[in-house]
Amino acid sequence: MTRAGRNNQNMVVSDLDRESLAEIVETLRGPRPDSAPSWNVVEALELLIDSGNFLLAQDLARQVSSMVEGDGRERLFRGYEALCRLMVEGAQTNAIQTLEALYIEIHHKGHSLSDRARIALLLARALAVCVAMGSLPESSLLRARQVLSVELQRCSNEGAIELQCILAVELSKSYLHAPNSDPQAALGLIQIVRGDPRFPSIRPSLAFDVSRLVFQIHRALNPDSVDSNDLRREAMAFGGVARALAELAIARRNPEACEEALMKAEQLFQDNEFLAGSFEVLFLLGSNALDRGYNSVAERYLSNALRVAERGGFLHGKLLARAGLFQASLISGNRDEAKLRCEALSEALGSEVGVGSMGLNVAAAQQITGDINAALASAEQCEELFDKLDMVSSQSQAASTVGSCHARLGEWARACTAWSRAIQLDDRRNAFCQASERRALLVQALVMKDMTQHGSISPSTIRKCEATLARAREALQPFGSSHEALRIEARLHVIEAQLNVMLKRNVTALKHTAQARECFDRLGLEYDVALVDALTGLAMIEVGKGGMSEMFEEATLTLQRALQFFASGDVTIVRWKILYYLSLSALLTSQHKPSPADQRKWRELASLWLRDAIREVDSLQGSQAALNDAGPDGDFSPGLKPASLEALKKALGISSTGKRRQSSSLQFESEDPILH
Repeated sequence: MTRAGRNNQNMVVSDLDRESLAEIVETLRGPRPDSAPSWNVVEALELLIDSGNFLLAQDLARQVSSMVEGDGRERLFRGYEALCRLMVEGAQTNAIQTLEALYIEIHHKGHSLSDRARIALLLARALAVCVAMGSLPESSLLRARQVLSVELQRCSNEGAIELQCILAVELSKSYLHAPNSDPQAALGLIQIVRGDPRFPSIRPSLAFDVSRLVFQIHRALNPDSVDSNDLRREAMAFGGVARALAELAIARRNPEACEEALMKAEQLFQDNEFLAGSFEVLFLLGSNALDRGYNSVAERYLSNALRVAERGGFLHGKLLARAGLFQASLISGNRDEAKLRCEALSEALGSEVGVGSMGLNVAAAQQITGDINAALASAEQCEELFDKLDMVSSQSQAASTVGSCHARLGEWARACTAWSRAIQLDDRRNAFCQASERRALLVQALVMKDMTQHGSISPSTIRKCEATLARAREALQPFGSSHEALRIEARLHVIEAQLNVMLKRNVTALKHTAQARECFDRLGLEYDVALVDALTGLAMIEVGKGGMSEMFEEATLTLQRALQFFASGDVTIVRWKILYYLSLSALLTSQHKPSPADQRKWRELASLWLRDAIREVDSLQGSQAALNDAGPDGDFSPGLKPASLEALKKALGISSTGKRRQSSSLQFESEDPILH
């Protein structure tokens, strides 16, 4: 293959390096003269893939493969094309099957040591990429490590130190960057090759890659023992890409403190067409700005990251950037933009890699934007893929998302089925905390199923709920008062409080809300504390209806405290429900006041709160894209529907147009099944 040199003279380029990238890219994107220096095509492909120029690498591999069609040499280039197709299109099954077949062919058809090592690298990379993206189980890394280890031993036996070093780096990365990282194993592997007496003879750029990897391993093992300046000094002997890679490796732990260095690194990456580095810097800076609340800055970085990923054809990068931009829309409260960005993010559902890496994020985004049917379809697509690939953890998460979608749609029987599947999967993998949390959700769904279908909870359902909650608590015991266990314990108290309200065990319900509030308060979860306050107010109303009328005013105070938290921000399902219960508690208070003036005052308050609740409901129903933050596990009163407002409007003499009319002062009974 040829390339256009700066002076367009004929010469053979035996060793390409990262500083050659800009010229390689320029040649591939422009006219290709017949008289130009020769490339080592495999090295050029490696550079293009390393730099994130997947579209160009795919095109180059395809062209070279067609040029040598019928020759055994085409197999390796077909392997490069398959890996690039995986990165560009997310064609997981096709890519891995192709690479497995090529790996076998190359090993049984007398190919060179280099070809055997390279095809092993391609297969291992494909497997590692799919594991990292969440579209293959971590066990797939065993296959990657197997093929790398075989070739590593072969290269060691035959004295091919550079190939040996490349394979060792890839094998070490498979331990360091695995979902369950093992930096000690990674260090042991790379130290073996560094101790080889032939190691000093390898290319300096490859030696630098080894040093950068060792830096990352040591930082993972003991961050305080690493001197960043050592890596900087070594990088100074190389070109701009090496210096930029050094700064990126240093900055990953603390991008805020290294922002200036990262910006310089991004410029070096840009100048040298190193798109992978440019994307990572921009995404790192954008995510950091988002975390710090600098929304406009985050938007700029993430938009630039998206453009870089699109230029290189990096599917996963595009999806990550779009997810970040969607999050930025949520933070800024721009509903229409969030909806559009959610639709753009749904591109993930077009490939196995996309479904595996981002499918559940798409479903969550669709839930947030109010498109529950789309979220359900996305979650079901995820569950089907994870079931096919036997990815138990991801399948459990997908099944739980399916359950939450059904619950949001009021399909409680289907929610029960989905959450039961999730619990079985969690039990299978001994994920006790997650199983306990999902058992809480299952109890809520079981109760709501009975209440929706029959208006009451059957004795058999009560027994099942109590047994399920007891098992959930028992499973949490080994985890003591850890953060996760405390959070789930609080959630169990919330569910038990809701159950006891429905069963008219209101004093017991209040005990559970007090315990839940204490747990959430210890965890600093203000949102959940406010939800518990709302549920406590609801339980107090029920206690008051049982003969303790003084609890109505206490309920009003507690509900007002909850409302303070939800008083601002976007329309929420939670806020109108709190206003509804405030109106109800005020009306019930008025009916137990002996003074006509006090009765009138409380009825006026009830009317004000009800009108506010009506406005919130109208606003919520008037916008299909309304963002809300109440799901089946974050709603203190899942049984309350807007139709319940009608009875209270009648009791307070409020017409549908908002005008007052005369009404009786009869005791009001809510249509909300959670209050029966």
